[in-house]
Amino acid sequence: MKEIEVKILEVNVPSLVKKIESLGGKKVFEGDISASYFDFPDKRLRAQQKVLRLRQRGKEVELTCKRQTKNETVKMMDEFEVRVTDFNQMKTILNELGLEEEESREDGQSIHLGKHRVSYEVGPIHVELDTIPHFPTFAEIEAHSQEELEEWVKKLGYQMSDAKPWGGRDVINHYRGK
Repeated sequence: MKEIEVKILEVNVPSLVKKIESLGGKKVFEGDISASYFDFPDKRLRAQQKVLRLRQRGKEVELTCKRQTKNETVKMMDEFEVRVTDFNQMKTILNELGLEEEESREDGQSIHLGKHRVSYEVGPIHVELDTIPHFPTFAEIEAHSQEELEEWVKKLGYQMSDAKPWGGRDVINHYRGK
């Protein structure tokens, strides 16, 4: 599956929710999300612009492999995802295969991202309102094509100049000033 998305920083949550609902959007999830990222010790996945993520979303656990494709305007990745039943068991399996939980280069700490998410479906798109502790809430808008994404960014009251082709780590680095 192709993942095509952008981030809109520092959204006005009540205003955006009102706009989503006025366009027929429905809340489909609210809860905490925890994610760990894995790579081999030689960082071969990163070198191939791939990401391996183990994520717990509420009670659901997902293992996702993503491969970045080039695009300057939106974040575009090939995404392969499966549900698994046990976060800790899957983590053990990944470690047994020689993968390690990634550490950030800046501070040597494990990259284990936690956030609160409210998810909406509106028409053919998904809008995620993510709050990471100590940072302003941001929106992630995901669609099936770049054209559709650009159309819905405007319908939601933003311009593509407001949109960032970033992942979650980019948002964190932005607010940390890195």
